[in-house]
Amino acid sequence: MRTSLLNRFSILLLLHTFCVLHGHCKPAADTPTVNDPVEVAMSQLHVRENPDNWGPEISQYLATTGIHFPAAWCAAFVNWCLNEADYGCAGSAWSPDWFRENVIYTRGDPDSQKPEPGDIFGIYFQSKKRVAHVGMIVAWPPGKYFVTIEGNTNMGGSRDGDGVYIRTRLKSNAYQVSRWKT
Repeated sequence: MRTSLLNRFSILLLLHTFCVLHGHCKPAADTPTVNDPVEVAMSQLHVRENPDNWGPEISQYLATTGIHFPAAWCAAFVNWCLNEADYGCAGSAWSPDWFRENVIYTRGDPDSQKPEPGDIFGIYFQSKKRVAHVGMIVAWPPGKYFVTIEGNTNMGGSRDGDGVYIRTRLKSNAYQVSRWKT
């Protein structure tokens, strides 16, 4: 238990340091000042659904993928963030589409590259037999955990949540990672 608390504290300290060094701890702005997808994503930490799978910002995320009705929006959030940062993107709200190209990391593959801030991770759900949740990597420090920012999640890490949150996840949960820098 004590080791788990130390690991969480270490990750939070790392996240805070990352945020300070890269200017992400500023109050959320309507329009980020640089083309950094992590900064764009951080500017959305206030977003919450109202009602389920909908709201002013969420409708904008979904619209970037051609969807104009309430729907699961984790991939649409990623798409919107990369569009706002002038990065390439999959243009899709379908999670598996984010790993059809540009894959730099696959769990268990020794030839994988180290993920970087702004890369997109996917979580594979055996029950669906596919990647069914995506988010953006904020930090990939040494150790068992990495830090993300995700849409359509919650404090418990659900793939069907209520807003945009910073999450700490086990690296073993990252099935694949893609890089969309242009």
